[in-house]
Amino acid sequence: MTLYIDDREKSMFLRLVQQKAKKMNGDYVIGDVCFEAKSTQDFMTSLFSKRLWTQLDNMDRCFGVNFVIVYGSIEEACEVGNHMKGFDKMPAGSKAALLENKFRGAITRIELDSDIQVIWTRNENEAAQRLITIAKMAPI
Repeated sequence: MTLYIDDREKSMFLRLVQQKAKKMNGDYVIGDVCFEAKSTQDFMTSLFSKRLWTQLDNMDRCFGVNFVIVYGSIEEACEVGNHMKGFDKMPAGSKAALLENKFRGAITRIELDSDIQVIWTRNENEAAQRLITIAKMAPI
């Protein structure tokens, strides 16, 4: 079986998935299952640029089962606002609440408006383990 990985992916998450996949007995195919992996900061950046919705639409169109794996903390996600125009003049408490609501709202919107499942983990290692566990259990 084969796990297809986007050749543009160059993250620590990729290396962790590869390490964990090598430890498995035999080869596994995910088949019609697609994963999009994002740090919480990348998730927020993609959300604000609206690229996230295009990625999800493409996944939904091309694959039968889709997952977005988001790894990291809500605090890391909210750090994105510190570097974005328009958020710099907001009071810290208001900015944090707005960014957290955007983050949680996007996850909920994905789950309500699509068949895409969102998996939110604490870190890359946990995210890689979840991906490999799903790969092991995916039907052939």
